Amino acid sequence: MTVSIVEPGSESAVSAAPVLAPAAPAQHVRSERIVALQVLRAVAATAVVFDHFQIVLTQATGGASGLPDLSRGVAGVDLFFVISGFVIVYASEPLFAKAGGPAAFITYRLVRIVPLYWLITTLYLAIALALPSLGKIYSPGYTAASYLFFPMARPDGEVAPLVSQGWTLNYEILFYVIFSAAVLFSRRTAVAAAAIVLGGLTLAGAALAPTQQPFAFWTNSIMIEFVFGMILAVAYREGLRMPAWLALGTIALGIALFAAGTAAGEARFLQYGAPAALTVMGATLGGFSLRSQPWPAIALVGDASYSLYLSHLLPIVAVLFLARHAGIALAAASWGLLAASVLAAIAVAIVLHLAFERPVTRALRRLTTPARPNSPFDNRLVRS
Repeated sequence: MTVSIVEPGSESAVSAAPVLAPAAPAQHVRSERIVALQVLRAVAATAVVFDHFQIVLTQATGGASGLPDLSRGVAGVDLFFVISGFVIVYASEPLFAKAGGPAAFITYRLVRIVPLYWLITTLYLAIALALPSLGKIYSPGYTAASYLFFPMARPDGEVAPLVSQGWTLNYEILFYVIFSAAVLFSRRTAVAAAAIVLGGLTLAGAALAPTQQPFAFWTNSIMIEFVFGMILAVAYREGLRMPAWLALGTIALGIALFAAGTAAGEARFLQYGAPAALTVMGATLGGFSLRSQPWPAIALVGDASYSLYLSHLLPIVAVLFLARHAGIALAAASWGLLAASVLAAIAVAIVLHLAFERPVTRALRRLTTPARPNSPFDNRLVRS
């Protein structure tokens, strides 16, 4: 297993790299695939699976899981948000300050997000209708809000859509709408404008403490995590790099802060967002190529991380259902069931990614990309 440090356009020895050295700008800026980000995506999605497995297992056993506290896996969401802020800026390089940039950006993002989310949402709705004994009754308004990424409270008071983990996408879509307008400007100006709007919403939430939805939802400080990622992407695009020892130390510090973090609350963007930003900083600015195994295999899970995030509850429930009907004591076999659930969730996600998510996204992008020379629509964005 090798780890090498790669500067844009060339490879250089780690020992020769000064701390936070700006790399020479490349003649032609391209959105190369950053394997380290895909690895982090795999970590983030798997962490969420761990957290949700324990929640489902605890519900199934009536209180005992037989596992240590896995609730910090929820921080995978914060890691996703920082990565999202990074990728949105990084992948939008061909679109900045272009007349067609906003339309191209929002089209690419909706094509990427909507099909799989609507598929899983429809599956959840079908299960609820087919099995009324589950007690899942959804009003037409709530169902429409779930499909349209509009924050609305469920009957139990939680602000979450039909696919409960889809609450994060309600933040993502708001971020996309804000950034789509900012794309009209140059990279730095676009990031500054989007950061000001996101920061303004957060300050409004802190000052006004709204209780009505969607205002309470849209003014949550968790959106600052997108700003962290955007700033790191600007640094990356402008050639800032770290030597390996500093990058690895930054990642280690981020992991340590994750482990030491308390339960997420009002300062979640500091408790989990700041460690996530440090982790993404080290992984990206370190310039790790990660060409040899196991990194490409882990990156495949990262490629399928959106599928994994949206679909993982179904394999978890299936594994526990089969185990219970096989007479297995769930709490006593918790470690084995955790491993089986994670592997099943990853397998389902990879199949879903390869069989549906990737081909549908590619087909829709071909359909929505005008064939015009020198158009920002003609530029393929980084896998995201």
